[in-house]
Amino acid sequence: MFHSIALIALATLGSAFGPLQQRCTPITGPEYYKGTKLVVPCWLDQSPTCSAVLRKGTEIFIDAKHGTVVVYGVLDLCMEFVAEEIARSLDGRKTYGWLQNHGTLMNAGGGTLVISNMTEKAVTRYQRLDYWTWPKPIAAP
Repeated sequence: MFHSIALIALATLGSAFGPLQQRCTPITGPEYYKGTKLVVPCWLDQSPTCSAVLRKGTEIFIDAKHGTVVVYGVLDLCMEFVAEEIARSLDGRKTYGWLQNHGTLMNAGGGTLVISNMTEKAVTRYQRLDYWTWPKPIAAP
């Protein structure tokens, strides 16, 4: 009985607010570069709980005093997304919001991304980032 009520409630919510989506699923649409709005910026990764984490193979240097972050080890494909984000912001097309949420982006070459003119809030977010690792399994008794 309870399960039936729960299913009816979910069906009602789904029809009232549109289809239910998994929260980590990227949004797709032709207005986005390559048809996808990324969940997190391409120089970061996401944990299974959908939060931003440092991408494996990258390193970051944070200069909080000057509102700057340098990300080393950024993939070429990501740099394509960064160039497209900058171009879109200049000509008024839909962007990912990286410039507003992170700061000024610059490809310094060699897989190095410089993010400058960051807000204090953005710097704090980067200071809290860490690499995600799988939790150690619990040993059986």
